Amino acid sequence: ATVKVDAPADQKTAQGIFVNGVLPGDLVSDKHGMSNALVVSGQYTASGHPVAVFGPQTGYFAPQLLLLEELQGPGISSRGASFAGISFYVLLGRGQDYSWSATTSAQDIIDTYAVDLCDPTGKPVTKDSAYYVLRGQCVPIQTLERKNAWKPTVADGTAEGSYRLVSYKTAYGPVISRATVGGKPVAYTSLRSTYKHEIDSIIGFQEFNNPDVIHSAQDFQHAAMDVNFTFNWFYVDSKDTAYFNSGANPSRKANVDPNMPTKADPAYEWNGWDPATNGAQYTPFAQHPQGVNQDYFVSWNNGQARD
Repeated sequence: ATVKVDAPADQKTAQGIFVNGVLPGDLVSDKHGMSNALVVSGQYTASGHPVAVFGPQTGYFAPQLLLLEELQGPGISSRGASFAGISFYVLLGRGQDYSWSATTSAQDIIDTYAVDLCDPTGKPVTKDSAYYVLRGQCVPIQTLERKNAWKPTVADGTAEGSYRLVSYKTAYGPVISRATVGGKPVAYTSLRSTYKHEIDSIIGFQEFNNPDVIHSAQDFQHAAMDVNFTFNWFYVDSKDTAYFNSGANPSRKANVDPNMPTKADPAYEWNGWDPATNGAQYTPFAQHPQGVNQDYFVSWNNGQARD
């Protein structure tokens, strides 16, 4: 239900603009513009210098997600685009004599675990249990709650209301469902390698923006290695081109199929996994898809393919 909110004269144009929501109704159901990149080696251009066409896409929003900025100071010299709210560094742009961009790669850094549920009192365990087994110990599942509330505005006359969001968290990630396996109650959880490490990627972006760090295509690749999010990174300067696929790719046990739920047990956990920090061993630099001065690099939010 909606209610009418009288708008002052200077706000008439905003009246009702969000009645149908802020985000497009087809945001999930339909295809939209995707980030793309094309980089061509200088040996195939008229000028003899590499050419890049970068098209990072984030969709259309009001206000827009991206902002343009220029940053100059000790250890920083860059100009380009960043996301509002996290614009500490330019995320997509150029330095003094090089430029870079990205597309989404979305390799698999998320695993589903089947976590045994338990009851510290010794009562029969059910799917609704608030405890789970972590390396032989029966520990509580953490409950996270948030209440959202709103009142009618000029832009959106939705009647006053509220709702409560509840999420349940384990060391193996948030609980996404509950079931039984062989008659035993379990919680299915979703563990992402970047969970608790979302801020870590700032190191890579700091290096992208630092002219004292980036002197070559190889320097850029090593900086991209410090970005734990899954992206295809593209680099170009007056002589060289480069590509690097970033991401904290967890090192899995040989007996684990990442396409199937995994038993929450040390025998099947990520190699070197620490439940307190969600740190683990990751694939080393040499195992990340990469290239320098290839004839061309092209991407449209897709995974990597061998030439």
